[in-house]
Amino acid sequence: MRRVSEELDKDNISMNNYREHGNHAIDTVIDRFGKWNQAKAIAGLTVNEYDIPRNRLVSALRELYTELGRAPREEEMDTHGMYSSTTYQREFGSWLAALRYARENIPEFEFNPSEHRPAAGTVPT
Repeated sequence: MRRVSEELDKDNISMNNYREHGNHAIDTVIDRFGKWNQAKAIAGLTVNEYDIPRNRLVSALRELYTELGRAPREEEMDTHGMYSSTTYQREFGSWLAALRYARENIPEFEFNPSEHRPAAGTVPT
């Protein structure tokens, strides 16, 4: 986990980050440590918070928006954002709902919903 964290230059890696860059299956990590966050804590990484206030989520989304110069896609939030897209889905109901909320609450935030729709054959989030 530390190697993946260093490779990606992130203190808070997601399961997707580890799945792509790690050496072991996620199930193996969870079997060994009990929970994903427990494994991260033991590795000295940032542990996911729950009940993150909306203003912090929107702030993190704004930061990535500014960095990219456009609304981030889910996978960009997962790899470059402070919080994973799953965190936004849990809070807002879907990734698109999070982007819509941002558009309503951040004056400069713009996005085209058609560019953020799930690919054909995938389950919308």
